[in-house]
Amino acid sequence: TTKRKKKSSSSKTDAKGKKGPEWRRQLDQVIMTVQVHATEASHNFQTNPVYRKRVLTYAAAALVCLVLLAFVGQSPSTGSTGLRVAAAGKGAARTSRRGAVAKSATPGPLGVPKRDRERAEPGFDVSGSDLLSVKRRYGTRAEYEKAQKSARQKLGSREEQCYKEMPVQVRRDSAKFSVYQPRKVFDLPVLQRAHKNLGWVEETDLKKASLALKGVPRVVFRQLKEGKQYYDMVASLGRIGSKKKTQLSTLRNHVRKFKCSFESLHIQPRSYDMNRPTDCQKFFAHEDKGKMWVLKSCKSGEGSKGMGISVIDDLGPTRQEWGTCQENAFNYVAQEYIEQPLLLINRKFDMRAYLFVASTKPYIVYFNPGYIRRSLALYKPTSTEKNDVLTNYHVQMTRNDFTPGDAMWNFPQFIQYLKDQGLCEACGDVEIQLAKISKLVFDAGRSYYKRWSGSFQIVGLDFMMDTFLNVMFIEGNVSPGIGNHGLKWKRELMDDLVTIMYEQTTLIHERPQEYDLRIGERVYGQFNNYWELIVNEHHEKCNKAVKFDPCKELKVEGLAEEEEPDLGSPADDAGAGDDGDADEED
Repeated sequence: TTKRKKKSSSSKTDAKGKKGPEWRRQLDQVIMTVQVHATEASHNFQTNPVYRKRVLTYAAAALVCLVLLAFVGQSPSTGSTGLRVAAAGKGAARTSRRGAVAKSATPGPLGVPKRDRERAEPGFDVSGSDLLSVKRRYGTRAEYEKAQKSARQKLGSREEQCYKEMPVQVRRDSAKFSVYQPRKVFDLPVLQRAHKNLGWVEETDLKKASLALKGVPRVVFRQLKEGKQYYDMVASLGRIGSKKKTQLSTLRNHVRKFKCSFESLHIQPRSYDMNRPTDCQKFFAHEDKGKMWVLKSCKSGEGSKGMGISVIDDLGPTRQEWGTCQENAFNYVAQEYIEQPLLLINRKFDMRAYLFVASTKPYIVYFNPGYIRRSLALYKPTSTEKNDVLTNYHVQMTRNDFTPGDAMWNFPQFIQYLKDQGLCEACGDVEIQLAKISKLVFDAGRSYYKRWSGSFQIVGLDFMMDTFLNVMFIEGNVSPGIGNHGLKWKRELMDDLVTIMYEQTTLIHERPQEYDLRIGERVYGQFNNYWELIVNEHHEKCNKAVKFDPCKELKVEGLAEEEEPDLGSPADDAGAGDDGDADEED
């Protein structure tokens, strides 16, 4: 009996021992979370006068309540009543807090609570992609640069040496930097201002120019000398910024490499390539009524400035025209209409963010959140009119009440609006979602882009948000407009982005030993606009933590895996021109 008891006690000890590490790990996570919140509260108390005033007010009110409760509790005549009142007040307060939490909780796609993208994680590595998960505060440039400097971890000697071994890609024949301009170049004044500020001069001979601009007539790569000249276009970047069906198939093919489907990420309204019978049949499996759909043309010359786009609320007529679902018969992409869009003063909006591909050998890519394009028409949930549905600037220009200041907001103005409306506190999650999805979009086409020493390019990415603050990728545009439209803040934004683009491109290609920027760090311009580094292929070889897994970073927890559509072969949809690009400006 004694032996059995001892054996039983030892088995209990073993069981406790197995549970011990898990219990300690959870406790460590709780302690770490408390420390993070305490640090954040301390920072806000020191730097935010409004927050400090609010905390002191609450503290004074709490002290007064404690004094009153102590006084009431000592009174013999009202002691029991006072305790009952206090208990009732405590219960009411608890109910009130529950209601506040339930009201402020942000549900994700399909109403499932989204995972916390701003949580602090053990083993945090600032040189890896985890930096994109840090909660961001929209403070001054000096505050961000100070935080960026203090957050940077010192690299090991081997890793630091690896970071410095980036190759020189361009050795120009002339020390004088010259620019060749075709007859027609989109938004040329913006580019010329940057050329003048950098001391660059115009060159009429393409063979002697240091930089050839993309324009009309079009310069092709075989006319240029790789390693001697620059060209502001990356061949086949149209995989993520040209035809809509090409973008969709590129994203699907990329994400399935990580053992999940693109649809399971819920970062884009459900889309169907009508050229593919399987997608077409799934699209027409929906009821004729009950949903609205956006039809986007994939024909050459359409898809920008609102051309080739229509909104339908009845599948009946479309079913009669396309119901046979023959392969390659209907050159359209059908995308589900966002039925609960976030509104700015009762008007729809979208976000135009930017990707800047600074180098292809290795891939080095930057991100900027861009600006907001707002519809001037009051939101009508059931309207299918293009002027009511599309937020594109060129569409809004056709309205009689059009003014650029109403049709466009800068990103800080948008964030301040979200704060003023009580939709979020730090609002950092908005930019984090934008940066992560932008990184996924670029990564999706890596195997298609043509590497060429000296090539670089800016791509526009369009996003929308639903009422739950979920960011949804709509489409990319390989030739985004960079004009200022008469707005001072937009001129400053574009001047900064273009000037930094040229400076970073020449630095990376000609003086890589001076380049010292890590994932998540920013380069600021004269007017405090910035490019943020999100991809550095060379650093990925030095540090595995930098690699990005969309199924881990973006997939929403708690949602069932959706059936992956038939993707076809990777060679499908390659017909976006010889280099996969389009000339249209948007």
